Amino acid sequence: MTVTNTGSAPLEVRISEQKRTSDGGHETADLPWLTLTGAAATGTVTLAAGKSTTVTATADNAGVEPGVLVGDVLVASNAGKGETQLKPVRLATSAYWKGVDVGGSGHVGADGFVWSPDQELGRRPWGYVGGKARATKADIAGTKEDALFRTQRTGDTFSYVSRNAPAGTYRIGLDFAEIEKVKAGKRAFDVLVDGKPVLHDHDVQATVGALTADMNTVTVEHAGVDLKIELLREKGEDAPILNALRVQEDPRL
Repeated sequence: MTVTNTGSAPLEVRISEQKRTSDGGHETADLPWLTLTGAAATGTVTLAAGKSTTVTATADNAGVEPGVLVGDVLVASNAGKGETQLKPVRLATSAYWKGVDVGGSGHVGADGFVWSPDQELGRRPWGYVGGKARATKADIAGTKEDALFRTQRTGDTFSYVSRNAPAGTYRIGLDFAEIEKVKAGKRAFDVLVDGKPVLHDHDVQATVGALTADMNTVTVEHAGVDLKIELLREKGEDAPILNALRVQEDPRL
């Protein structure tokens, strides 16, 4: 955050971490998951007219239990009206997350998210059951992550299983791209999570067209134990497809 003195008199600024108290108030604290870096975070800074100071807030969830941590950053000054401001800070730590480069060898997204190489379940903690991988070299519209959408898994019926996924509310990303020449209405399929339908008669070609990213997010309640995502072929239709899978427990929900 950056504080600028827009007035004509010198401005004194101090920025500090605050924890929330049980009575709804705040008190100065050293939050172990939050670090403030900058001159105003270590002492009072005096700004001349037109000058600014910047403090960077960095959150780190290393060693943090899954859930949501909340705190505030206090901006204190001698500005008179509005001399103190509280800026809320939240850190959400997921109990489970996994991204899969379906049919591929792994991918790191532009946002730094790591998509693991596809793998068969076997005795592993997660993986696919059934289906076969295929790929294209064509460009994929509607995304900057072409490599992620060039590979896919297909089959009459196939699934992905995450063993012993903790109970909670999950956001599941189901990403598709039609890399074959298929007419609209010829590949419509269902997706089930823990036996419950989340996408019905989904037709990628009809939705976005060929060689185009079709990104979907569904929210489900998972009771615990194995989380299973199934893709089912409908009678008379071509086999379902999946290009990328993202499974994340979201403590904010």
